[in-house]
Amino acid sequence: MYVFARQSDNPDEDLYDLLTAYVNTAADNIESLPTGVISSVDKIRPEEIDFRLYPNPADKAFKITLSGNEAGNYRIFNLLGSQVRSGFVKTGKTTVNISGLERGLYLVNITLGNRFATQKLIVE
Repeated sequence: MYVFARQSDNPDEDLYDLLTAYVNTAADNIESLPTGVISSVDKIRPEEIDFRLYPNPADKAFKITLSGNEAGNYRIFNLLGSQVRSGFVKTGKTTVNISGLERGLYLVNITLGNRFATQKLIVE
């Protein structure tokens, strides 16, 4: 269980730090999320992996495009920290089916070996 205290004036950074801690420790739940408003669909903080999500916003599916020659895994989390989808991402383009997900904001985490990056995804 996490009790979260805001660390900065940047809600994107706070959310990234909170969810990174959650993802990396596989905690069961999050007691409190940052209260800042997320107002864009830009990358939260890229970590050595250059990838693109499109279309964004998406409704039934979206594509992940990796710029390098590596393959890895993707995980999609809702803002409560629950993993709602996961799968393999190949080099080039991978299509991810998101039909059945509720409208809202999600975080897409890409892991290639010991490196990872996260971007926001809006589901309409």
